[in-house]
Amino acid sequence: MMATVKHDSLNATFHGIVRGSVAQFRGIKYGRVPERFAAPEAVDGWDGKEVDAKQYGPKCPQQYFDVGHLLRLPEEVEVPRDEEDEFECLNLDVTIPAIADKRNGLLPVMVWIHDTSKMVEDSIKQSKPIVVVAMQYRLNIFAFGDGKGPKNLALKDQRLAIEWENVTIAGESAGAVYAHAHVVQNAPAKRAILMSGTLEMSPPRPLSQEGTIVAPLEAKLASVGSSLRTASAAEIIKALAEVNLVSMWIQQDPDEPDLSDWTKTGQVESLLIGDVEYEVRTRQKFGAQREPH
Repeated sequence: MMATVKHDSLNATFHGIVRGSVAQFRGIKYGRVPERFAAPEAVDGWDGKEVDAKQYGPKCPQQYFDVGHLLRLPEEVEVPRDEEDEFECLNLDVTIPAIADKRNGLLPVMVWIHDTSKMVEDSIKQSKPIVVVAMQYRLNIFAFGDGKGPKNLALKDQRLAIEWENVTIAGESAGAVYAHAHVVQNAPAKRAILMSGTLEMSPPRPLSQEGTIVAPLEAKLASVGSSLRTASAAEIIKALAEVNLVSMWIQQDPDEPDLSDWTKTGQVESLLIGDVEYEVRTRQKFGAQREPH
């Protein structure tokens, strides 16, 4: 079944899908990446277009993770690889109650920083329906930058996707760290949920340390006659694995709002902090992983 929403302020009609008690609008572009390591540009409207929002949009380039192995799927079960696109990956998925009830008025919005339908279904059962937004944003070195341009590109991507009314921003692990950063930087959010992550647990680092990330990658790519600016996305992902760069951080950029005072609450009126039980199980190496398909 198809769900349709005519959005006046965006000047577009979105066609999504209905699954049970929820409707989903997938792959909606909220920003564009004009070039590698550039700040994102907002997508403000569609000039009256009909937008097919039934399929998920492309992911941002990232290292392969064997989900099939994590879920203990049989070897013969092939998990399809999602499309990746370095410049077209800034998209989001919106999940809403399938049947709108005008008595509820405007629904609160939860923006999730790395399947949202279960959250909306549970909210309907509790007679407290919500809208959930899940976003794609740049990851790894594509978010960190090459030391020559803008910093904290993931934060900049996310900020474009947070411009909603009555917003709760929520995240888990690294997503919680990002959510906390948005709180400190006065993002337009009334509530925040930080699950297994805060800026205190993963503090921003000075720009003087960015060379520990950029230098080994540049050296690896230079050995094959390339660079962070000229290599393909696939070549950069391969180099990330070869130099074993698995963790990066938010940078303390003097040209951006200060992140050193973690007690700032910005526009947030309510804050929930907690742990995610058994989270570490998703990080464990369950023996040797299968080769990627």
